[in-house]
Amino acid sequence: MLSVFNKTKSSGMQKMKQRRLLFYSLGLVIPAIQFALLFVYVNIDSFILCFQKYNLFGENAGRYTWNGFENFRSVIKTFQTRPELVSGIGRSFLIYLFGLAQMPIHILAAWYSVKKKPFATAAHIILYIPGILSAMVSAAITKYFLCESVPEIVKMIIGKTIPSLLDSGDYMQTFWVVLINGALCGVTGNLLIYAGTMNSVSDSILEAAELDGITPAKEFWYIYLPLIFPTIATFFIMGLASMLTADIGLFEYFGEGAPKDLHTIGYYLTVQTKRSNYTNYPYLAAFNMSLCLITIPLTLLGRWGCKKITSRFE
Repeated sequence: MLSVFNKTKSSGMQKMKQRRLLFYSLGLVIPAIQFALLFVYVNIDSFILCFQKYNLFGENAGRYTWNGFENFRSVIKTFQTRPELVSGIGRSFLIYLFGLAQMPIHILAAWYSVKKKPFATAAHIILYIPGILSAMVSAAITKYFLCESVPEIVKMIIGKTIPSLLDSGDYMQTFWVVLINGALCGVTGNLLIYAGTMNSVSDSILEAAELDGITPAKEFWYIYLPLIFPTIATFFIMGLASMLTADIGLFEYFGEGAPKDLHTIGYYLTVQTKRSNYTNYPYLAAFNMSLCLITIPLTLLGRWGCKKITSRFE
């Protein structure tokens, strides 16, 4: 009798495990299809496109055929004939450094929020409002404020007319204005991630530290900072991976007519993608593959360095 009961129980457990496995498998179907189509297929197709061309005429009209390394030669020629792209590499590096410089501000703001210091709620509202707006709406509001409101306010105060902060002809000034505005609008996501990581600190650890007489500065340095360093490392590595394609929202401000002295590679790719058709898909694929050949070693080097630093906190 006991053996029959055990067999029945074992059979019921087996069916339950099978049902759970089926449930989990069904839950993974859609993500698996998305991964296969939007990542695996797209990337393989992009790699193949690097070595192809689209034929408009002849017996292969309407088809892609082998083109060797001609697309990569076109990419090299683009940099030789468009000096704004070469200087755009320097601007992309400057954008990356500016992003790193913001990290301490984001981290301290997140810590201030987690510790529920005075005016933290008001700061949340002020900082999160730009993140609610779309990039186009935010750019339109900023452009109106800088081009119309600021000159008018200055004229009312000092009686002199100043040029627009975006159209003054001083491209370095315009670059920094757009860059800083983009930083202010993009602060929301970073704050949420840092604050979320800090909130995962166990209350028992904080209470024990308080009983030992730890100061707020030491609490931040010895408890919170080691905890969030993997997150910092992630931002650092992601920044390296996207450095050459980074943009500051030039398309939202100027459309396809941004001054050449402001161009970045990210802006160039945005414009080219908007104008894309069957004939220049292979060129764009080769362009992005060329960027990957540069950024992959940089990213791996940054990852290795971050691992070395992270190991010291363990």
